[in-house]
Amino acid sequence: GRNPTALGGTRPTGGDGGDAGNLGVVPNLYGSWQLSEKWFIGLGIGAPFGLMTEYDDGWAGQYHSNKFEIKTININPSIAYKVNEKFSMGFGVSWQHIDANYKKKTVVPVALPGGRTVFTNGDADLNLKGDAWGWNVGFMLQPTEDTRIGLSYRSKIKHTAKGDTD
Repeated sequence: GRNPTALGGTRPTGGDGGDAGNLGVVPNLYGSWQLSEKWFIGLGIGAPFGLMTEYDDGWAGQYHSNKFEIKTININPSIAYKVNEKFSMGFGVSWQHIDANYKKKTVVPVALPGGRTVFTNGDADLNLKGDAWGWNVGFMLQPTEDTRIGLSYRSKIKHTAKGDTD
């Protein structure tokens, strides 16, 4: 969107936006179950990333951002196999959902009779949602009773979110 400065107007006035950051709660839940002497299953549910900034009404940067929020959830079922007392390995798949919302003020041109154009404030509201898949693998070696060495890899998950703008 355009702002008044880009349209040849003056710098927007307003406050500093207040404290845009909010307290965030990041829930996580993990569980595992032993199916047999060597086989185990697990389930992890959590929020791998997210953010929220929301500024007070009328702040000087309102043409760039008033609110930006991203929420994600990751559901990761897994299976593991205990090869012997010293070595085990596991594999899982991840399904992630993302929900994003971006709001800002925008300048809207209004054509008046006689060919004159004036500009007024409007609101832009962008909402996006998407799902993506990934995978993970892990290995654990226990060379002595007091030492465990783990190695894990989590694949990249690329989100392609779609939505609408009002």
